[in-house]
Amino acid sequence: MAEITDITLTKRGRYALFIDGEFAFSVDDETLVENHLKKGKILNDDDISAIRGQNDYRYAKQQALKLLSYKDYTSQMLVQRLIQKEIDEDSAVRAVKRMEELGLVNDLDYAMRCSRDLMNLKSWSTNRIKMELKRRLVPEYAIDEAIAQFDELDPEPKIAKIILKKYFRDLDTPKGKNRAAAGLCRLGYSPGQVFAVISNLLDDPDYYNEHDI
Repeated sequence: MAEITDITLTKRGRYALFIDGEFAFSVDDETLVENHLKKGKILNDDDISAIRGQNDYRYAKQQALKLLSYKDYTSQMLVQRLIQKEIDEDSAVRAVKRMEELGLVNDLDYAMRCSRDLMNLKSWSTNRIKMELKRRLVPEYAIDEAIAQFDELDPEPKIAKIILKKYFRDLDTPKGKNRAAAGLCRLGYSPGQVFAVISNLLDDPDYYNEHDI
């Protein structure tokens, strides 16, 4: 058994619990009230563990909401971010699960929106998008569905549009051709696709008509 020997208000508005004369941990006001914590209260090990767990979970939820107010996260990205804030893994996972239940975290929705932005705004290939979604810890099922929305898209018109906009002026020189190929490969397109488009454009700049691109 252990006794709460003191409770002091911290600069952050939390309450520092001192058990048997030593600082144990700090709690928020809700945890303090809900558990009737006061000086002289006797606690056993299970009591202390439950109070700490309740407090850590509530703090994890508060931090998750704060992070989500700035930007979207995948579930695993948010768990890792909470752990970086020195929140224990169990509390972080439980908090993110609650965010999912509230509809504030949705891996599939995140993957669909992110992949469309990368395709439309950055002109990335599906391979490059897939790699980026993996880097953002999107689960495989969500990656597969996100990439599937582009299954019927022919990449060549998009490659042609980029080349015509950025590289066409010098495309008939070896240096210009290599520069275009390097630029498109950085976006994730295969060399075979890129050089096929370059060849078609050199033969006929209108090979890919306006409707296609």
